[in-house]
Amino acid sequence: MLYEKHRDYEEYFSSDVVETPAHFHRSIEIMYCQSGTRSFVLNGTEQILNAGELLIIPPLNTHSFDLDKDCVCRCNVLPSEYSDEWDKYVGNKEPISFIVNNESTVNDICEHLNKISPTINKFIRRGIYEYVLGKIFETVKFTESQKGKELDFTAEVLKYIDEQYFNDITLDELAKKFGYSKFYFSNLFNKHFNTNLKKYLNEVRISKAVQLLKKHDISEVCSLCGYNSLQSFFYNFKKITGKTPTEYKNE
Repeated sequence: MLYEKHRDYEEYFSSDVVETPAHFHRSIEIMYCQSGTRSFVLNGTEQILNAGELLIIPPLNTHSFDLDKDCVCRCNVLPSEYSDEWDKYVGNKEPISFIVNNESTVNDICEHLNKISPTINKFIRRGIYEYVLGKIFETVKFTESQKGKELDFTAEVLKYIDEQYFNDITLDELAKKFGYSKFYFSNLFNKHFNTNLKKYLNEVRISKAVQLLKKHDISEVCSLCGYNSLQSFFYNFKKITGKTPTEYKNE
């Protein structure tokens, strides 16, 4: 599972249907299924999005999507500034259901989101996003969430790793920083991220390396991503991407 930091700094909208591994970000994501079905996992629960339904993914909720070739979907990731509005309105609550299937509401929201484009006037864009959020707040029912502290823990740990991945991050260091014993922190990390620190740190470093290889040579990327040896860098890159850094750079 990865924290997609870039989603918190860019607007995203697309009709491409691709397999998406487990990840989360601070921005609100809205997925509309136009036809077929879309399999997804939200906060560890497997669900199906049917044609005509809208999926609302609040900030910091872990989600992944399978590759369903028979479906047609549109995904909108709102700029992160609207997540602040979500927090102000919702507080420590979460939707009773993350899926909206009221036909008139779904059509209304989709009609507005379909107007979002790279060339749209910024004032109209802002109006559309505010209208969509207002419609969600008006329609979706919320209940008290038991995950408030857990989401805070998740956000703080992943933010720290995302900002410090190039340093020598250890379990001892992280446990001390967040005020836990090494054993307890390890259990917390495994519970929330379904993986261990070493594996997750390698996934973050290699995801950064993939981008850095576009502009830097391999040995430089190895160092920039926190690896002490090319052998370790090559091993983890191949294990995670299925290609060596050389093969990837040549392509």
